[in-house]
This record gives sequence, C-alpha cells and structure tokens, in this order.
Amino acid sequence: MKWICVLMLGFVTASLDGQGVGTLASAKTACGIGDPKYSVTTTPTKVVSGDNQGNAQLYLLEVQDHVALCPLGCGQIVKLGLDGDWVGATKGDSYLVLPISSGEHHLCAEWDWHAWRLHKHLELAKVLVESGKSYYFRVHITPGTTETIESYRFEPVNEDEGKLLLGSLPQASWTKQ
Repeated sequence: MKWICVLMLGFVTASLDGQGVGTLASAKTACGIGDPKYSVTTTPTKVVSGDNQGNAQLYLLEVQDHVALCPLGCGQIVKLGLDGDWVGATKGDSYLVLPISSGEHHLCAEWDWHAWRLHKHLELAKVLVESGKSYYFRVHITPGTTETIESYRFEPVNEDEGKLLLGSLPQASWTKQ
C-alpha cells in the first residue's frame, strides 16, 4: 500500500511540474526568443514627448538603489520584451522610450544578472494602450548585501512620477552583441 501511495504521489508531482513549465513558457512569450546580449550606453538627453504618427510612447525607467558596497547588481542590464520580441535594454539608472501602437500589449523586463541566478529576475505586465498617450514602467532594483537579498520590481507608474524620473535619468541606447 505504501508503494502505491508513493507511486501516485510521483505521478501527481510530475503532472504538476509539467503544468508549471508550460505555464511559465506561455507567460514568457511576451519576452522574446533566446537570450540576446546587449551593449548599452547612456547619454544625457532632453525627453521629447508625443509622436506625430499617432502612436503612444512607452518609457522603461530603470532605477537602482545603490548600496555602499554594491558587490553585485550595480549597473546591470535590464532587457525589455514587447509582444514576443526583445526591443531594447537599459543599464544602471537610465531609461528607454519606444513608440507603441494602440491596443493590448504584453511587456517583459528581465534583469540580465549572470553572477548568481538564485532569485526571480523576470517580470511581466500587460498594458492597454491608447494613441497619443505616454506609459511609464519602472524597474526598481535594490542590490543585495551580505545581509540582504536583492529586490527587483517592475511596475507601472503614473505620468507625474514618470516625468519626475525622466528628468533625472540619461537615455539608454543599445546594440545587440
């Protein structure tokens, strides 16, 4: 009887494990295929708002809390996926801006941190976009220390907060390596 219970438990566990992988794979379709590497530079620029072609503007704002020692995590790259394609990256405290068409879109932000992969560094979001508007998403990274683990948040911010952050961040430009 014990063997039957152990065998049944194994089937249930294997079944649940397979469902988790499928669910994760389908959720990650917002990101893009593969694991592209980016070279990112930043330049201080004036933000140009609006788009004369009727598109909305999507801003990804990377904000890092700098810890005194900051042994890992400072100045790391965050990749942005949009509707299944990798579309850009930021590095350190910086932002990127993309024109985006109206409709429902799926976003993916992945902290490209290869030192240790002990914690989740992938976040997903959905946004319903209207033409001519601006949408702001913040990636907030707090690097860990010897006493704490890092934290990583990907969240929409309101227009006032978005504009405030834009005023203090350089713009990121990226190329795939």
